[in-house]
Amino acid sequence: FQPSGVVLSDDPSMGALYYKNSDGSVVNIPVNGIGGMAATLVQQPKYARCQVQHFWQWFVGTDVAASDERLNELTAEFDKRGRRVNDFIAYLVSQPEFKEKRTSAKKAITFLTVKPLLTKCAVCHKQTAASVPDMGKLPMEFKGKDTEYWINKIIKKTDLANNGKNAAMPPPKDTTWRLSPDEIGVLKDWVGAGAPDENGKPILPVAGAK
Repeated sequence: FQPSGVVLSDDPSMGALYYKNSDGSVVNIPVNGIGGMAATLVQQPKYARCQVQHFWQWFVGTDVAASDERLNELTAEFDKRGRRVNDFIAYLVSQPEFKEKRTSAKKAITFLTVKPLLTKCAVCHKQTAASVPDMGKLPMEFKGKDTEYWINKIIKKTDLANNGKNAAMPPPKDTTWRLSPDEIGVLKDWVGAGAPDENGKPILPVAGAK
């Protein structure tokens, strides 16, 4: 909904939240405008489950799998706490999985690790009609340039070599969004590993930013 203010009327119109469940059943709920859509959306069971999965990944980790049964339990706790984020996080960090010490090897970084970040870039570029490929998917091929070319372009534009100090992207004059130190670190780890694709095969012949 980010750019919707410039294209939508101030007067809300009737619409519907419409989607299919995994079992094929259809959800079709009348709503009134974007506000009604958002209010209805956050009440859906799938929304709560999605939120719980995100919190699990943030606070417990992607290296610890949560079974469907465990996610159902956590979703019930999320609802029980009125879907109040702070209350649920306090509950989650009290759980055994959060406190458990893990000695397993660090999960190998691949394109899937950086895909959420690069997708954010792609969405912004799409809105501005910039002449770049869709960075949220591979291969990145555009105007006769291959994936390696565009990854090196990302390295340069985000100034990974200097931890983003003089980054040209995201553009300082056009957006308030900046790459966080964690996001820069993830990009550097990926590039340093040779920018592996979804299957772990390096795209770059040598490590990029260091």
